[in-house]
Amino acid sequence: MHHIVIDTNVIYSALISSRGASHRLIRLLSDERFCTHLSVSLLFEYEDVCKRLIGETLLTAADIDALLNYICSISQHHRIYYL
Repeated sequence: MHHIVIDTNVIYSALISSRGASHRLIRLLSDERFCTHLSVSLLFEYEDVCKRLIGETLLTAADIDALLNYICSISQHHRIYYL
């Protein structure tokens, strides 16, 4: 199993183009070979950046929320402790 953290630019790239490695990675998230890791701050970053696409693409807020909810449902959640 591969443990991964998806950078925000990968999510963004996957949403603006259905070609390329970013889109392929997002399509493979349900594959048992991957274990995605996520923190609350990273999720908020995903949301902030992805919702900028509303009005520039055919994506709606509901589409983006559905993707983020899916990512949350399959990811291992981690707390980040700031000093």
